[in-house]
Amino acid sequence: LKCIAVIESHALSTHQALLPGVFSVYLQLCSLVHDWPEGAHRCAIKGMFPEKYILFGEKVMVAVGRLYEKTHSLPCVVDNLIILDIVNAVKTPLQLKYSCIKQSSWRIAIEVLLAVLSVSLSSITDKDKFSNVWTTLVDTLDSFLFPKVQ
Repeated sequence: LKCIAVIESHALSTHQALLPGVFSVYLQLCSLVHDWPEGAHRCAIKGMFPEKYILFGEKVMVAVGRLYEKTHSLPCVVDNLIILDIVNAVKTPLQLKYSCIKQSSWRIAIEVLLAVLSVSLSSITDKDKFSNVWTTLVDTLDSFLFPKVQ
């Protein structure tokens, strides 16, 4: 995470074109909240590795929210629809909600989503460009608020 933070710092100061790539790496790591590498379940210390992956994924999710709050108005972030990628990244923890191994996962996901939306909603001018964001957001909130009963 420190390596990505160094690249993030460089991107923020001089090379903003790197930001979509930084977001991409962060968002891939966010999936560790609910999707672990093969073999994580077969650890000799039961429950140890999945929990470490989850904690790392949660930490990265917070980093994504923080970075987006700083960069939401930059053209490279707006043009690449990073907000759509973030909504997609938090969708699964929000859908799992009470089925998450750690209850903090969906809580962090909703906090990140709300932070992203609070800084973005006032600055979005091209409604058509963001139509996929709204569709995905509605689907995400619908599955979060009204989970399927099995």
